[in-house]
Amino acid sequence: MQKFSKIDESKRFMPDPTLLKSYASFIMPLYITGHLKADDSLIDEYLEMYKKTNKFQNSNQVCDLEIEAVKNVLDNPTTLSGFTQLKREIEDGCPKLQIFMKKHLQNKENFK
Repeated sequence: MQKFSKIDESKRFMPDPTLLKSYASFIMPLYITGHLKADDSLIDEYLEMYKKTNKFQNSNQVCDLEIEAVKNVLDNPTTLSGFTQLKREIEDGCPKLQIFMKKHLQNKENFK
């Protein structure tokens, strides 16, 4: 039996990818249509992740663009405080997301 000389008990925070993905899914069309600016490589990475052949394989991975989408409304969701804020936002019925989306939906220039 092998003995371990060092035990790594560092605490790492791992956010729930399903919460991040579902919250970001409302904002992602704004990146794809160009109403929010992002690097083209991030958009390509996002679209590649959701191809039919890759969707199941990437179900537990969050891409950078999804994190950026959540950062438009809330703090960084990859930290404990930011993820707690995200969970609280969802429990309250997503009022900040509604305000953010309302600005884009009421802008008539977005639909020309």
